[in-house]
Formats: sequence, structure tokens, C-alpha cells
Amino acid sequence: MDKNNFFYYQNLEYKQKLEFIEKNQEFKNYLTEISKLSIKISKMKLNNISCQSDELVKKINCLISKRYLYEKYYVAKNKCKICGGSGIFNNKTCKCFENVLKNNKLEILNKYLPIKNFSFHNFNINFYSNELITGSKRTLREQMRETFEYCVSYANNFSINSPNLFITGKTGLGKTHISASIANVLANKNFNVLYFSLPNLIQFMEEEKFFNKTEFTPLKNEVMIYDCLILDDLGTEFINPFSISVIYNILNTRVMKKLPTILNTNIKLSKLEDKYDERIVSRIIGNFIPIRFFGDDIRQKKMIYKNL
Repeated sequence: MDKNNFFYYQNLEYKQKLEFIEKNQEFKNYLTEISKLSIKISKMKLNNISCQSDELVKKINCLISKRYLYEKYYVAKNKCKICGGSGIFNNKTCKCFENVLKNNKLEILNKYLPIKNFSFHNFNINFYSNELITGSKRTLREQMRETFEYCVSYANNFSINSPNLFITGKTGLGKTHISASIANVLANKNFNVLYFSLPNLIQFMEEEKFFNKTEFTPLKNEVMIYDCLILDDLGTEFINPFSISVIYNILNTRVMKKLPTILNTNIKLSKLEDKYDERIVSRIIGNFIPIRFFGDDIRQKKMIYKNL
């Protein structure tokens, strides 16, 4: 066959894909399971059986997302100097796939927050005052340095057994920066992490439920199964029966699955009962470690510093 022919390269690519799948049992299993689940769901629908279909759909969405990663990986592996394009090194999936996973996680995070702008390295503790905390012998800066070091340690030593965090403090104290930095570290360590503004998440779920906007359905499923979920702006959402139901369902499901969740809020732990019902308050107080941010709005200080 003429190597200048378009179809030659198309057939070669297809052959290489088949060879990779044959060598890699993990991906072979993904494809087989997708096929089996698709058939099972089709049969259930034909027989008007709805039980367990939601769980099957969640599972198949997860598998399809992994199949989508393979398409990205196929491009990356052909440039890899370690495996030489085979996709396999020392009888294991090559490191080039791990890089694709990491980049994909960062890509997902960047949809909802410019994660590349946030890291522990560009967090300046010197913006916090050296004034004493009221009723304490410690300064704001000392307290915040301890908080910062705890969050760095949390990210560096993260596992699916890590505790839930309730990060609270006034506006402009760096809560978003710190939690986004945690997300950045976890994504680079190939954990599945999702960072979202809670009001936006509730809006998306509302549109999916009442207006059949199915593009948000995978997101709703992923919220329940990600290794770490970070929800920003707790307390700024519009409170109604639907939003209360969404918040409780997320917290309760993830607590029961023992999956780490991080909440950012301006609300003090002692004031939660003023806004939420006892079920949500109970889940937070009983299952989250409170991390309090102290001081005055440092955004203004940063603006002054930038304009000097």
C-alpha cells in the first residue's frame, strides 16, 4: 500500500490502537464492561425496569470518560521516548499515560476555576497582620502560618481516608486560594478532584432536573464519586427546598462513602443553624474539621502592593 495514501495511515492508526488494547488488560476490561453495561441498560429499558439503572448509568459514564482518556493518550504515547510509542514499559502502562491523566484532571479543574493561578508557592503569609488575635497571645500571622502549614501537609499527604475540612473566615482572607492550591496538588498527584462554586453547582443540577439539560448529568454523578470534592461559597446559594436537598444529598452521600470533602464559607460554625436545617448542620459538625481563617481582607493589601 502506498505510504503517501491517507488510508494507509488511517489503517495503521487503527491497527496500533488494537495492538495497544490487546496488550493492556485494563483498557480491554473498560471496553468489555462498557459493552456489557450498554446491553444491560437497553434490556432493562425494553422491559420497563428502572431499578438500578441510575447506578449503571453512573458506572458507564465513568467508564466512557476513561475510554475518552485513551483517545488523548493515544496521541501522547506516540511522542513518548520511554515506551517508544508502544504504551507499555516494564509490562506496565507507561508513565506517559499518567501524564495524560494529570493533564486531564487539570483541564477539568480549569473549566470551573483558573487553577494554574493558585499554588502554595504564591501564597504570601506576610500579607497577614502581626497584631495579636483578640483574647490570644498569638498574632494573626502566626495563626495563619499554622493554618497554611496544615493545609500544605493535608495536600501532600492526601488519601481517600483524609478528613473533611470546613474552611471558614471573612471574605478576602485566602480561603479560595488555599483550597484551590490543595486541588492543584491533588490533580498533579493523579487524584480525581473537583472544585466548584456551590451556587453554580446547584444551578446546574436544577437545570438538569427541571429543564432536562442532560449535559450536566455526568457532573452530578461525579460529585458523588470524586476522590476529593471542594465546594466554594457555601452560604451564598439561594435557600429553597431544592438547594437544601442537593446540599444534604451531597454531604450525606460523601460522608457515607467516606470520601473527603472541603467546604469554603464565610459562615462561622456556630452560626450554621441560622441558615441550614439540623440534618446539614449535624453532618458538618459531626464530620468536618473546622479550619478558621483570621484577619482583615488581604485583597486590598495585594492591590496596594501591586500598584506600588
